Amino acid sequence: MIDIGIALALILSGFVLVWISQKAKLDFGDISKAAIILLPLVLYLLITGKVSEFEGLGWKAKFREVTAESVVKTARASDLMISSPEANKPNFYTEALWQQCRPYYVLTEKTAKTTTGNLDSEAVIHIAIAIRSSIICGRFLALVVVNDEGKPVGFFLREHFLEILRIPLVAYKTQPLVSAVEASRQIATSELGLVLDNPIIQAQLNEAGHVSVKWDDNIESAYKEMLDKNVSLAMITDRLGRFDGIVTRSVIEGRIIEKLLAASK
Repeated sequence: MIDIGIALALILSGFVLVWISQKAKLDFGDISKAAIILLPLVLYLLITGKVSEFEGLGWKAKFREVTAESVVKTARASDLMISSPEANKPNFYTEALWQQCRPYYVLTEKTAKTTTGNLDSEAVIHIAIAIRSSIICGRFLALVVVNDEGKPVGFFLREHFLEILRIPLVAYKTQPLVSAVEASRQIATSELGLVLDNPIIQAQLNEAGHVSVKWDDNIESAYKEMLDKNVSLAMITDRLGRFDGIVTRSVIEGRIIEKLLAASK
């Protein structure tokens, strides 16, 4: 049976969903507030398989149809920039200059290195500014490390790099910009610096995430995989096993709820 605490939390999230829908003035047609309140609980029960039947409101059949959607389609619909050259093969100089807002960046063994294999101080600063900008804008989710074949090795979540927010990479009136040498030194000694110096090795450690799903997996199986591994994010791989984007539990939940509500009108 479902834990009473989980049930109450899910019902509470339903009330929050109603509040958000009212604030956003969303029109759900004939869907009752009670149906919206119960939706997160129903979603949880269906996805986790804790109930074999749930006929209420006709959601069982609709759920089967909704969760058959491929994980890559859901990721694209949620603007996670699947196959985006800016995120998968970024020009960090341009990214830093324009301070783009990306959900993820891809890193290889050579991204931040000189031809001699040492850290390139200029590249390090550009990468740090690009990630910092994406964190500040609220979209950044992960830094993904891939090997020479483009296959994912592991990923680091946004929280891994929050300390770079304290490094003065952008000048403000109350916080002058430090020299490039000093900024590079501070970044090199941060968690980001450790990753940039040895991306493959660091991505193989337990601190990194390693869960991946195939591009044609349906969102139900992808969600269950993330639940089983207790992770909030997974990498998507293409037909050849190469990295092709990311997907999150919250994105899948939002997609399912959106389509269930639309189907219930």
